[in-house]
Amino acid sequence: MGNCNGNGQGDRCPHGAHSPVTVRSRLPPQVICFQSGDIVASGGALTSVDEKLKTQKIIFLIGGPGAGKDIQCERLVAKYGFTHMCMGDLLRVEASFPTSRGRQIRDIMQRGDIVPLDIVMTVLKDALLTKAESACGFLVDGFPREVSQAQEFERMIGHPSLVVVFECSAETMVKRLVIRGQTSHRFDDNEDAIKRRMESYFKTDEPIIEFYNRKKLIRKILAEESPEDVFLKTCAVIDSLE
Repeated sequence: MGNCNGNGQGDRCPHGAHSPVTVRSRLPPQVICFQSGDIVASGGALTSVDEKLKTQKIIFLIGGPGAGKDIQCERLVAKYGFTHMCMGDLLRVEASFPTSRGRQIRDIMQRGDIVPLDIVMTVLKDALLTKAESACGFLVDGFPREVSQAQEFERMIGHPSLVVVFECSAETMVKRLVIRGQTSHRFDDNEDAIKRRMESYFKTDEPIIEFYNRKKLIRKILAEESPEDVFLKTCAVIDSLE
């Protein structure tokens, strides 16, 4: 794919590289979101979500907890100027608010369970819309977690440009998570939640991979290797989009 300005010299997107979304995503005041997937702008003109996002590259990164998605996303943002949408971070921000939905999300994530479809899609759609006009493409990691999420994304927005799967053994992922948990202070980096998250991932990843495999969107990368090697292989896959 190369960088957004197309000069192939490592320059960033003219909009600037975007850091991962770590604050609550909100639509601008002039935009109101409807269940149908349509929005009404300040001028009263009706514009679909597809119109906002159809020119954007949207790349899904799939991998179990501890597969190394975070470090790869940081490097890909720096190289290509993508906007990084981490589904887990978006949900953790929502969980930090003292609302009924925030408490619901927090309870679910502390158990290591999957957040309901309607909540996930609302949070993700709002985050994408907020950055749709300025982004130079999106990296979305931690999504989809179920085939129903993939199907709903397709219905509301469309197909992703590519789905990168970081393959990693359970032993390696658990080891990495235990080390991370010693310093991260994340409420879902506890032993019980890690076990449930791991079980949930291996139960749900195959149907999702098969779903996108039928659409010829899957690219698999061995994530047991060094972060540098994984990054080079991921860049080669992304560059192949051009």
